[in-house]
Amino acid sequence: MLLHSYIVAKGEGKQTLAAFLRSKLKLSWSKAKELVVKHQVRVAGQPTSDPAQRLKVGNRIEVHGFSAVDTKPQQGKKSPPKTKTPNYAGPMPVVVYEDDDVVIVNKPAGLTTMRHAEEKAEFGERGKHYLPATLADLLPPLLGQPEKPLRPVHRIDRDTSGLVVFARSAKAEKSLLTQFRDHTVERRYLALVRGQPKAGKIESVLVRDRGDGRRGSGTA
Repeated sequence: MLLHSYIVAKGEGKQTLAAFLRSKLKLSWSKAKELVVKHQVRVAGQPTSDPAQRLKVGNRIEVHGFSAVDTKPQQGKKSPPKTKTPNYAGPMPVVVYEDDDVVIVNKPAGLTTMRHAEEKAEFGERGKHYLPATLADLLPPLLGQPEKPLRPVHRIDRDTSGLVVFARSAKAEKSLLTQFRDHTVERRYLALVRGQPKAGKIESVLVRDRGDGRRGSGTA
């Protein structure tokens, strides 16, 4: 289930749970209260059904099973623009953690993490709509904020499934890039094989053109 997670910051304490959810998720009052009443919200790890519960600074607020903003526009505001996600019919990514700075998502196999800069430049803004969607393309609409692109700080291979971290701000991006560059982030990979594999090494090299005009890898 999709999980939104927030920490109540200074200036956000003492407000009601419904008000907090309405602000963070851009909801109507009725939708914010409905999430609480339906037991989809936890405060400090405890389930609650009280939309009027007052929050304390430092409380962790978790919202389960919610993936789209309320479809009714708030009074005086226009509905967010609809965005079309091109050329993707595979399994959707699942957000496993989210706060004001980072989003961590479980990427399914078969989905490219992000578009390479050279490919962006080659196809341009109009051309990219005819290319297969990437994880970076799918996430903003999935989070209910199609107009706010995220900043990928690392990638995993297209045919690999697993956790990918995105930054929501330049400050978070800089910090996360430093951690990945300095290898202070621990990463583990699990491979499923048939039978009992023999010890060995598989090497490949990156090439600018794998024979079809695209970047890729080939055996060394």
